[in-house]
Amino acid sequence: MPLVCLWMECGQLFYTQDELVSHIEQHVDQRCDSSSSLSRGAAAAAAAAGRSTAPPLDGEFVCLWSGCGRQRRPFSARYKLLIHMRVHSGEKPHKCTVPMRCYYFYYFFMACKH
Repeated sequence: MPLVCLWMECGQLFYTQDELVSHIEQHVDQRCDSSSSLSRGAAAAAAAAGRSTAPPLDGEFVCLWSGCGRQRRPFSARYKLLIHMRVHSGEKPHKCTVPMRCYYFYYFFMACKH
């Protein structure tokens, strides 16, 4: 089943999670370019939902994933946005190291709790 990038106005399909994660990193790195052109339809939908339609300021790291609960509240650093994007991509890069367990986690600190 293909994975869809729901970053604002993207919609690109991917067949592996690694491809989607790599693609999302490109959006994060180009956030100012891609967010400065908010369409009228997207602006109207965001305004109706009570979200800000202003493009992020330089130095802000904003999730532009469709339906994201953060509602364009910025992160203070790129790495924080990348970690947040795991929620959308389903990436769980940290595996539990306890024998006989097969858990994967979004965040490393969660893998250490038992």
